[in-house]
Amino acid sequence: MILDIIQTILNKSKELRTQLKLLQIDRHTYMNCYIYSLKIPKNMSNRIFRQRKYSRISKLVCDNDKIRSVNHLADYLEELVCGSNCGINQKGTYKLKKLRILDYSYGKKITSVNHLGNSLVELKCGFFWCSIDQKGIMDLKKLKMIMCAENYKITDLNHLKNTLEIVHCGGVLNCMDQKGISELEKIREFYCNNGSRIHSVNHMCNTLEILHCNGKYCGLTQSGISNLTKIREFSCGDNSQINSVNHMSGTLEILECYGKCGLTQSGMSDLTKIKKIDCYKNRNIAEINNRNRTLRVLIYSRKVPVIVLDDKNNHMMHSEFNESGNVITKYYN
Repeated sequence: MILDIIQTILNKSKELRTQLKLLQIDRHTYMNCYIYSLKIPKNMSNRIFRQRKYSRISKLVCDNDKIRSVNHLADYLEELVCGSNCGINQKGTYKLKKLRILDYSYGKKITSVNHLGNSLVELKCGFFWCSIDQKGIMDLKKLKMIMCAENYKITDLNHLKNTLEIVHCGGVLNCMDQKGISELEKIREFYCNNGSRIHSVNHMCNTLEILHCNGKYCGLTQSGISNLTKIREFSCGDNSQINSVNHMSGTLEILECYGKCGLTQSGMSDLTKIKKIDCYKNRNIAEINNRNRTLRVLIYSRKVPVIVLDDKNNHMMHSEFNESGNVITKYYN
């Protein structure tokens, strides 16, 4: 009973120093309690990392070049986050059996995660310096989420069509093109901000609920979203090629159309379920129809004011300004 209480305190404690003090209560506590989540200090040696109290870690954050292997955690490790100075290399992960989440966006020492094919469900391998490449993801069988934005080494995700649900593949350096996503039909969330090689996501129309296609370099056009009717959240800030979201009127709740977005006032006039609009500095939008009383949050610029056409019972609660006083957020009942 006492050990259970100590272990619960250990699990909830965020300070390693506090956890270590608890383990020093007595030998019985030291031999039967463990630290299950750890952010490795930069001065921790590999010898200390392999001590008994760290032998059952399930979540690990490592930005320490002295740590090169986590194979001794094969039966326990489920989540691994590697920083830019992490020393964990390809050989140091080959025994892992239960790893479900891997964030290797800043890593340079691992090129393949195929040995995690039967366990990995989330993979972050974005940014151009990440060493994971196309060959290194070909054997993944259970992956549901991939973040490969700015990773020019990954160009095709079609082999993941039976499991993949969330995709981040934007960025000006990304080489993912239309062909590389052509067979993905189970996607619920798709982020292609500034992805110039992707022009249409209409083949995802049966499942897609969240779509972000921000940026002036984004290749997604109006015709490329014309079949989407289940979108709940849509973001097209600074994308001049999008001019209407009226075909999403039955489902759209969150809309971000800030900056030099091509979305016009008439292009959002039919929205009946909208709850939040961010039209900061969008000069194409001067007024918003809120007669259905669904709008709760409106974000705009003091320099580009917006009029909300309301009924008399739907009054403004309050406004908030940022430090410069230019961004106005209004909340409605």
